[in-house]
Amino acid sequence: MTLPVISYQQTYGQNVTIQCSVTATPAITSVLWQRLVNGNYVDITTQSSTKYYGGTLTNYALTITNLVFTDNGEYRCTATNQVGRGVSANRANLQVLGSKSSSRELVVGQHFMLRNPSETDSLLYKVAIDSLSSISNFLSIMLIINI
Repeated sequence: MTLPVISYQQTYGQNVTIQCSVTATPAITSVLWQRLVNGNYVDITTQSSTKYYGGTLTNYALTITNLVFTDNGEYRCTATNQVGRGVSANRANLQVLGSKSSSRELVVGQHFMLRNPSETDSLLYKVAIDSLSSISNFLSIMLIINI
């Protein structure tokens, strides 16, 4: 069992697919992906997940969606058959690139906290005004932002 590519770089917010090549006799009965967390390998659950896909008998690869910086790290593939369990000889290292830029849409009257944006974490606040009567609330919020 091997990982054909061991270094992956992908942009924040994008998806990445980590490949795993498995050859076994007798045939494998399960595939499992693990991630190194605090020195220990932790199983990745792909069933009923919106973050992780794959790791099945028909699709060995692991797809990680909507990458965030905490997805950085080391991943490995494992497979099980009647004889036992095998672990990929090499590991895949994932590096999430780019900067997190987020836009927050706030509802008028909703409480929120402002903070200073930095080069790697810029925040843009937009206030949703749903009626003419909420213009005074919008102006009050703008005064708070300008202080």
